[in-house]
Amino acid sequence: MGRLIFRISDSEEESLRNAAKECGGVSALLRRLIADQLSALVSNPVSTSPSEDALVAKPATTSGEADALQSERVTARLRATEMAALEQEAHRQGLRPSTWAAQCIRSSLSGRPAFSRPETAALREIASQIGRVGANLNQITRALHVQVQQGGGGHDLTREVADLAAEVMTFRAEVRDALKRKLTYWTGA
Repeated sequence: MGRLIFRISDSEEESLRNAAKECGGVSALLRRLIADQLSALVSNPVSTSPSEDALVAKPATTSGEADALQSERVTARLRATEMAALEQEAHRQGLRPSTWAAQCIRSSLSGRPAFSRPETAALREIASQIGRVGANLNQITRALHVQVQQGGGGHDLTREVADLAAEVMTFRAEVRDALKRKLTYWTGA
């Protein structure tokens, strides 16, 4: 059997131990989580092409969880075939096997997706684009307001506002779809 060692926070360990009480122990639960995730990937592979998943690897934390970032070591034994599949999937995601397994557990416990550094950078870029569109929308709204006050029609600016609103909706849909794909990847749901 392969051996996998990684660290999780104290709160994650507590959640893991509580969940494991009903599943035959921590090792049994970890094996089941990893096996479930790997079988979900085999039956429904998730594309990682830049066009689809160039989006958001660390789970989001709140300021209250900052103290809980102290990590604990968890050890799990896997069959050779499971370890090979885990290593292959971790490599495909550009992660170490222990990092991939920790993210799988964190996502299962928290219900939130985990994102790689390139994915996080891509989401930040999308957020920046949305911010720029919002700034343009503010400028157009001000200009439209001035034009209406001066007795002008403002029809040209109304069309620009509608175009920008459509662009924002497109960005929002892209982010929502990317987040759904990533959460589905990590939780297998």
